[in-house]
Amino acid sequence: MAVANVFSQTTGVTAGSLVANDLFINGFAIDATANIAAGDSTGVLRAAINAKTASTGVTANVNGSGGLVLKAADGRNIALYSTANGATLTGASAGSNLYRGAVRLTSQADVSFSGRTTDLGSASTTVPYTTNLDNSLSLLDITTQDGANTAILSLDAALAQISKVRSDVGALTSRLELTTQALTVSAENQEAAAARIKDADFAYETAQFTRNQILVQAGTAILGQANSTSQIALQLLQR
Repeated sequence: MAVANVFSQTTGVTAGSLVANDLFINGFAIDATANIAAGDSTGVLRAAINAKTASTGVTANVNGSGGLVLKAADGRNIALYSTANGATLTGASAGSNLYRGAVRLTSQADVSFSGRTTDLGSASTTVPYTTNLDNSLSLLDITTQDGANTAILSLDAALAQISKVRSDVGALTSRLELTTQALTVSAENQEAAAARIKDADFAYETAQFTRNQILVQAGTAILGQANSTSQIALQLLQR
């Protein structure tokens, strides 16, 4: 995952002269010769560096305090090298400086790394890679841009987690409401059945039941008499 690598001067660009091949960025010479105004107000230094962006991958700009800002959008390292002392930019006088890219990982879950020390890039003793595992909000300094950005990322992650919990609780609440509605309908049906039972006239219903039993028994007796009458008639004919 690539992220932008940014180097920014803490002091403004001072007036001086830029000589061709005195300044190298990521191994490519800035082959321009020009006078540089304080704070690069004329944009000469920016134009010279940006002319090599296709090769170096680095773009230049000036911040509000007149300091030079170098940015590698793809996160590559920014290596500065100067062959002569000059007032081009602080930190680029005779020698070299390397500004490594950094990756910030934010996750709702734990982030783990594995591998040997050299695999993780910690073998260098001069400019080692570092990891910051201290994510306590109480230790953040929001007076700095980096601290404020970290605080915002932490708050965004917390809000995302709260939204997920609210979504889960909302889904559970909906299921509970549906279950409650179904139980309410069932209870109403049972209450209606119980009301019909309570409203029944047991004396009338008992009389009707007895009457129906008598009718059934009488019908059975008459049917038996009818069957026996035919048998008696046959017996008389046989005599």
